[in-house]
Amino acid sequence: MDKRNIYLYDSLGKEWYSEVMNRMKVMLVDDEPLVLEGYRKLINWEKNGFTVICESSDGMTAVSLAHHYQPDIILMDINIPHLSGLDAINAIQQKLPETAFVIISGYNDFEYAREAIHLGVVEYMLKPVKYDALEETLNHIRQELIKKRSFAGKQEKSGEEKRIYKIVSFLHEHITETISLKMLADEFNLHPAYISQIFKQETGLNYHDYLIRIRVDFAKRLLSTSDLSITQIAEKTGFQNYRAFSFVFKQLEKMTPSKFRDSSK
Repeated sequence: MDKRNIYLYDSLGKEWYSEVMNRMKVMLVDDEPLVLEGYRKLINWEKNGFTVICESSDGMTAVSLAHHYQPDIILMDINIPHLSGLDAINAIQQKLPETAFVIISGYNDFEYAREAIHLGVVEYMLKPVKYDALEETLNHIRQELIKKRSFAGKQEKSGEEKRIYKIVSFLHEHITETISLKMLADEFNLHPAYISQIFKQETGLNYHDYLIRIRVDFAKRLLSTSDLSITQIAEKTGFQNYRAFSFVFKQLEKMTPSKFRDSSK
């Protein structure tokens, strides 16, 4: 690897690590498929520092998924099956009091709005939602959550938090290599099952999904900022070969690496 590429990897790695740790996990809840599709397609989630981790079309499932994935922000409709959006928010808050909620509803009703305020909902928006206003709201919430994280980071971290930061840092430093749970277990003298558990607990993603996500994120940076070939980028981001890289990239980004490179210019 020449000096230019070493510098590129190192400089992107530091910025990229900070970005990943500050990326907000978002959950979408609405029983209208077209509304969910609109959220997915009309908001540039990744560019704004978000990752959509799950979706739900009913209140009961929303509660279960939220408790499992622990999103930072939830977009919630009110009129959804099995459990209303307001009741779902109340149930989710019992376990996740720090999660921020944005209600997006077709009901312009004072009673709903008053209950939403009582629940601490950040924003109550009416359908059809204006996506530029929604993005502005989400970015405001993101900045507030980052401030809270920064303040919390100044306090003494728990043992699990300290470990996950060290492990994530290790992954970024060794991203060109094949990294297994056993390798991490040996490196940090921990049981593989424990590493898997704290990964899910602290990042909301299992180990394998997290590793794939950061590999693809780094590949996107290289596609946008370097003149390396796609085969070289596949190697530098830890994929076994060009085909495996292209397959995973397309699964996550809904386009080929070549198309992404063209669209980013």
